[in-house]
Amino acid sequence: MPRPGLHLASPTEDDAGCTCFGLFPTPTSTLSSVRVTEDEILPASLFVPLGRPESSAEDPDKALPWVSECAVHLQLLESFSRMKAKCLKSKKLTRSLGLSKHFALAVASSEKRSQLSRAKWETFVSLAVIRFKKWWDVLPDILRETNQGKSKPEMTPKTFPPLDVLMIWITQLFSPDHYRNMCQDSMKEWDVSTMEFPWDLLHALIDPLDSTYRLPQEAKRYFHEKTGLDADLYEHLTDVSAHDRLSRMYLQRFALSQLPGAKKFNTKELDARPSDFSQLMRDYAMWNFAIKTLKPVVQSQENFWDKMSQAGWLRSPHPAFTLTRAIARYRQFLQLRKLHPNSGELLPTSAIELVWRTHQCSPVRYAVSTTEIAGRFINYDDGMAKYAAVTGGFAKAEKLYKQEFGQDYDPCMCWSCEAELAEKQAVDSNDEENARRAEAKVERALEVEKARKAGKIVRA
Repeated sequence: MPRPGLHLASPTEDDAGCTCFGLFPTPTSTLSSVRVTEDEILPASLFVPLGRPESSAEDPDKALPWVSECAVHLQLLESFSRMKAKCLKSKKLTRSLGLSKHFALAVASSEKRSQLSRAKWETFVSLAVIRFKKWWDVLPDILRETNQGKSKPEMTPKTFPPLDVLMIWITQLFSPDHYRNMCQDSMKEWDVSTMEFPWDLLHALIDPLDSTYRLPQEAKRYFHEKTGLDADLYEHLTDVSAHDRLSRMYLQRFALSQLPGAKKFNTKELDARPSDFSQLMRDYAMWNFAIKTLKPVVQSQENFWDKMSQAGWLRSPHPAFTLTRAIARYRQFLQLRKLHPNSGELLPTSAIELVWRTHQCSPVRYAVSTTEIAGRFINYDDGMAKYAAVTGGFAKAEKLYKQEFGQDYDPCMCWSCEAELAEKQAVDSNDEENARRAEAKVERALEVEKARKAGKIVRA
């Protein structure tokens, strides 16, 4: 149990009736600098091993996600959240979208200002959908060029896409049947759904300190060469000098069209304009259906990002312990589907959902594990999640989990409870000593995390 006085959030309950809260450090400008080791920022051992042997896809248990893969997934979610926060807060983006006057007029209305900020992000996501579609169209050529002589395709540092494109790609992976159909429709030489998600390459691109996604220059040049698009969408949007006058006007209209109740965006007048951005706007008309389809999926994933950020497991004192427990619970969750095939859709806990989403990023392994452990392939997508939520899927899972495994379905997994449990299992000592060690580790992790968020970290 956490001692009184720690900054807490997100109430949950554990097996013993704990009413503690998930730890959520709040940065403050008055913090002093904190000297830390690299392992205190993120332990290197958390990401070992990465990269799968071929045989790991054949055994249903070996095909389950690894701790290291779940950890990189959490890094990626931090990168997505950082990208979103940058768009919402950016004054440069406000100016380039022509929204400065609208923000000034809305000074007395926090709701209107919030809608305008959201419009910036909606604009960014809509353009990211277009960019993904253009990248996906040329992906067969990219894979042909970089995978000659191979039996199945692989991504390389050179072929990795920008973060906004990766964000949309991930949402496609989270709809297994749809993604498989996409791959079959687009790729002739290979079934791209057999491609292992490159967690090892992704980990190398994300800064462990602030989760900045750093695409190599070679990958930026290659993306531009293949798609004709700038690799950095944010920089392209905020570089006002690169847009002609009419493109700037349409960029403003496009952003305003994202507001509630706004008129539909019209691209007809852009037909005679040759600029890169005008082309992107014309592509909006072509991909309008895809945008309407994919934007809500991204929005639902934003809630998932927030849940993972609130839990803070990646930055906790015992991330490997927590993720190991999450993987074990995910396996039991799959077993419930086999033990109770007529139970209807079951809603996962946040920890189980993390592992589930990580698993979906590797379609072949996901199919092997779910078919064997759950008794059937599970096409878990956004629609199924919403259906499970409105049909009592969480309560059903909670009841069945307790019945089959004798444990609470959604135990408290806050930093303090996880630290105490980890110490208790790691060291043969009394409860008081366990609690003391756990508290010391939680306090240090909180100190480091507060300093990290406030930009006060000094590497030792």
